[in-house]
Amino acid sequence: MAELITYDMCKERLSFDENGNLTRTIQYHWQRKNCKKYKYDFDVVKENENGKAFCRNFCVCWFMGKRFYFYAPHKKYCSYYQGVNTKGEPYGIDDWGKIEQKYIRDMVAHQEQTPSEIKQLLLSNEKTREFALYVFDNILDKSAYKIFNYYKVWKEHKETELLLKMRYYTLPLCKSFWRIAKSKKKDFIKFLQEYNKAKLDNFNTYTELLCYQKGVVDIDLYNKCNKNIDIYNYIKDNCLGYADVDKYKAYKDMLLKTHHDINDKYWLFPKDFDKAYEDVYEEYNAFRNKSINEQLQNAVRNTQEKMIGGYKLYIANSFEDIKKQANELHQCLISMSYEKKVADFKILLLFIRDMNDKPIATCELDRETKKIGQFYCDESDRNNCCPSDDLKQIMSTYIKQIDYSSICYA
Repeated sequence: MAELITYDMCKERLSFDENGNLTRTIQYHWQRKNCKKYKYDFDVVKENENGKAFCRNFCVCWFMGKRFYFYAPHKKYCSYYQGVNTKGEPYGIDDWGKIEQKYIRDMVAHQEQTPSEIKQLLLSNEKTREFALYVFDNILDKSAYKIFNYYKVWKEHKETELLLKMRYYTLPLCKSFWRIAKSKKKDFIKFLQEYNKAKLDNFNTYTELLCYQKGVVDIDLYNKCNKNIDIYNYIKDNCLGYADVDKYKAYKDMLLKTHHDINDKYWLFPKDFDKAYEDVYEEYNAFRNKSINEQLQNAVRNTQEKMIGGYKLYIANSFEDIKKQANELHQCLISMSYEKKVADFKILLLFIRDMNDKPIATCELDRETKKIGQFYCDESDRNNCCPSDDLKQIMSTYIKQIDYSSICYA
């Protein structure tokens, strides 16, 4: 039956085929279970420098988002696995068929050859001798897989040698890099030489930087600025730090909400950022409070204020009033956005205050079920913040007297 291929069961080597093409071969060590007599090494995958790959007795399946490889001595054992040849069919013993390269791209195996043996092999062939002499030693990962892929790229793009000398190991294997125009490519490589100290082995970042080619040396800051060169330069010119970028984004967001023209550089890039932030923040708060108050007053038009037992009870419909209640009773009415729940017609906030308008207790009442959610006094001491029996009785009396039909509906 089909057997799972693991890293320990495979060996990887480089060689030349009958036409002198560099070939990468993966060999599978097969052994019949419980029988040491029946075992042999079997080539299951071959890939040559021209981009063609072949397989036999080899199939693949996916489970939980991961790819698994199997060795199957005969076609019938592959019936439950997806074949990886061009026709989607597995092959039997000694049958070689084409395989999609994407299926073997992440397959890893033991190295059958040492780096020095691979280099001697490359020196022995006229086609690969130049690569072995001038490129091989600049490669960091000298596995057969990496050497093979670098050689394929080097055949088409001799600039690979320069990129590897500058220690950019990922970029040569990035196909999108080689698709850019030749003139742009020269500028690109020149740019990489200038910024070589940064060691930014990422194609997308390079592409963005190449478009601007000015002063971008702090890549983390540039990315934090959403790769916006104008914002990046503003942060740098005003000696603002990495942490200030979030503050600037909040400032820009407040500009939009207060209907300022963000295309106007006066607002977008103020000379004194801290002062501009404070002014806009104050304006935003006033704008926000006004908006919230309108929503609250729409949700609660009649506060139904009543005097019971020497206390004033009413339904809150003012943001400043809710804020005062939260601050003096150390409650989370603002931090947990209770005002939004009121504005969304979900709850009512019932306040108890004394004759001097000092907050005493807050009661949350579900608007639909008319049931009490939370009912607390001063929460600075969480172990002693429950209302007294007298306050509970007063609140119960008040709730019974509420005319729900006249709270807000016109």
